[in-house]
Amino acid sequence: MKIVLWLLLCVYSYAQGRSPFMVVFKEDIQVYRASAVVSPWQESTLSAQIRAEVIHRFAEPGQIVETQALLLEQDPREVTLQKEQILSEINRLNVLLDQANQRLKRREDHAIAYSPEEVEAENATVLNLKSQIRTQSVLLARTELDLSRLKIVAPYPGQITEVMVQKGDLASPGQALLQIMGTDLFRISASVPHRIFKQLRLNQSVSIMGASGIISALIPKSRESSMPEVQIRVSNSREFFSGMRLTVEIPFTESLCPVPSDYIQKENRGMSVRMQNSSGKIINLMIEGEHRQEWFYPMRCEPLLGHKVL
Repeated sequence: MKIVLWLLLCVYSYAQGRSPFMVVFKEDIQVYRASAVVSPWQESTLSAQIRAEVIHRFAEPGQIVETQALLLEQDPREVTLQKEQILSEINRLNVLLDQANQRLKRREDHAIAYSPEEVEAENATVLNLKSQIRTQSVLLARTELDLSRLKIVAPYPGQITEVMVQKGDLASPGQALLQIMGTDLFRISASVPHRIFKQLRLNQSVSIMGASGIISALIPKSRESSMPEVQIRVSNSREFFSGMRLTVEIPFTESLCPVPSDYIQKENRGMSVRMQNSSGKIINLMIEGEHRQEWFYPMRCEPLLGHKVL
């Protein structure tokens, strides 16, 4: 039945000129509020760390939410910097042009004496400055166009975007990084390329990112195998490599999945973390080498929201 409803919704959305990036099926879910924090720019790929809450009711495990990650050609922050540089150059050229025009005006008023060669050189300077200003104005127009396009497509890295999603709504491309996670935070495995390791900074959260650059996450339908999210915080401000000592935070609710700190054991090489909850289940976390990270949580925990994100 859900598939039929989804197909009908897709047909309706395409008829309306919209694309069904995300569909919320659950009938008793009215409104979601979610915020996506975009991580620092990584080779034209946007990744997101999601914080969300269901305003009215919690969804049930197994609810499907589909979304699509966006790849951009440019970092909006870099385009903004280019715009500022162009504006600065235009202002500088305008100052030089005003000075040259004032010198020519003083000559016309006979305030200063110019030879024909000097007059010709001054006129050439004015023409050259006007040509440079026109060139910079064209670049400024292109930059403003690029910047407006990028702002429409997706938030820039570091921006916090809050989106209200009504039941049955189709998310627009600007909401494509949205994942509804519930009040508790969940994550499973992430494939993190080595090129990203080198760019991590102190206290930066590692986001979910597949090898193809598409954000993906899966919360199983089974409550017994739910997976609380783990944030990795880098202790080195510049480099991230196999064997680096990390600090691990488990932000899920204490009452649901209590993990006494006495059970936390840390190993420097490969970063293996073992935690034991009150029922005796063991949580294992392992970072394997420089190119892959795996989080394993074979523990019992009541998830507030189960879903699949493609």
